[in-house]
Amino acid sequence: MVCFLRSLFFLTLSNLLALSQLTAQVQFSAWSDNYFEVSSYLGRATAERFNSFQFNISGQGANITRWKIGVRVLEPIVPISGGPNRSGKSFPSERISLQWTLDDNQSNFSLSGIGASRNPIKLQSSSEVMLIESAGQPLASYGSHFVQYRLFGLLRIDPGKYLEEFLSAERYTYIKYRIPLMVNLYDSQGNVLGSQRMNYEMQMPPNLSDGEMVDVKPDFGFYFSPQSSTTSLEFRNSKDYAQGVSLTIHEALKVNSATDFEIRVKSIDSELRGGNSSFMPLSILSVQVLPGAGSIIQSNPRTVISQQEAILATCLSSDKNIERTFHLDYRAKPSSQQIQGLSMGSYQVSILYLFLPR
Repeated sequence: MVCFLRSLFFLTLSNLLALSQLTAQVQFSAWSDNYFEVSSYLGRATAERFNSFQFNISGQGANITRWKIGVRVLEPIVPISGGPNRSGKSFPSERISLQWTLDDNQSNFSLSGIGASRNPIKLQSSSEVMLIESAGQPLASYGSHFVQYRLFGLLRIDPGKYLEEFLSAERYTYIKYRIPLMVNLYDSQGNVLGSQRMNYEMQMPPNLSDGEMVDVKPDFGFYFSPQSSTTSLEFRNSKDYAQGVSLTIHEALKVNSATDFEIRVKSIDSELRGGNSSFMPLSILSVQVLPGAGSIIQSNPRTVISQQEAILATCLSSDKNIERTFHLDYRAKPSSQQIQGLSMGSYQVSILYLFLPR
């Protein structure tokens, strides 16, 4: 059995000279079909275009790079009709995910070019979650006076017997919850460019179906945390160029395994590719798996990324019910010769992580 996870990695070279800021107008809006029903213990995934995100760009010089989208739950998710529920608790935000699905088929603005994760991104009750961490394609007008882009996504409710706790405490009664979200568009410095409130309504019937098909623990599971699917390192000053840059993503990987296992890595691409046909060699980039909660590592060498599959870590496990977490530590250090002649901007590479039972 082999499980794999794909991560998109960005490396940004910033010009050491001050750059003038172009003035442009960005109008950001987000909307949804809003209503959905959860009638099965298998949870629910909505239609692919359930969520729509639209960007209207005005101004011929518009070029907003490394932008971000974040989302947070505004208040506890409680019944608005048919309550109280059986547990007396608010519905857990961590059981709700948003997932990118489609774009509007523009080559200079696509989910793959942006580097958006296609994995479900779980909401949090107490903090903002990034739907797009650092976009690989700009919000740009490309010389036009007005450009419009759209992205689409779905909403997912986790399966499980936990759903029983959130049915109505009243027999034969439907229950409905409101899920209030705030979606924010940021520039690379974290300044808010636009905000939109979204309200979902989730209805649940008095009883759920398919109870015999859930909460069966698989022998093996290999998962990325939401922040691991897209990773970005940036060279900002002369010290970064001289010493290199690094980033540790905590609890980046999560594994459940009934046996000992290996974690391997390889690059899908032959190089880090930038704009204007420029590239950087993979050899400047390395990664190491570090131990997290529950992990038992036998070996974890720092590994230079290449197209040749390499073992990142060998690990011990005999209990599939124990979740074992791992951190990923990235480092990038090009030589002065490698930097010479390169265009400033963003370079990207797709990295594949593999899980193999032993």
